[in-house]
Amino acid sequence: MAQMLVVNKTLRELHLGKQTDTGVESCEALKLNVTLRYLDLLCNRITRDGAKCLSEVLKQNPSLEILDLSSNRIEDDGADVLNLRFTHETISFADQLMSSFLPSRLSVTSNNIGKEGLMSLNEAMKVNSCLTHIYIWGNKLEEPVSMAFSRLISSGRLLEEHTDVSPYEVDNHVFLAEASHGLRRHY
Repeated sequence: MAQMLVVNKTLRELHLGKQTDTGVESCEALKLNVTLRYLDLLCNRITRDGAKCLSEVLKQNPSLEILDLSSNRIEDDGADVLNLRFTHETISFADQLMSSFLPSRLSVTSNNIGKEGLMSLNEAMKVNSCLTHIYIWGNKLEEPVSMAFSRLISSGRLLEEHTDVSPYEVDNHVFLAEASHGLRRHY
């Protein structure tokens, strides 16, 4: 697979769902493939370490536009504490998302990401105009997260058709409801 990714100059989409975490071992090859636009790694048991590898890919391969990490095990560590090495500096995954090297569409649905990780992704959306679509349903959508994403949507920074959640209010408390099924419509 890795060798194919290096030499293939026509592949635009790669769907590797349900392949286990070993699918991320092709990271070196993904760094060199400049034609791949859509990488689907859903249901692969990818953890913080696999997400770290993918962040290295994003840093070196700006051609990737859509990254589907749905139904993995990224958790807060993968969404927030994920470290990348730039010279001698360490930055978090959220900081990586704030840089210009990232897909425009990111799905992290059902990854057991809590408040800390989701708030980091919210911050990334605020400062990085490249990230236009984000799918977060199936994570721990506590009220601070619901309020933050509601503000993103109401400000126009995140369009309702570019996410899988929709805010609503009950008794002065903000919640998020599932509005769509994420990246499936981009196939």
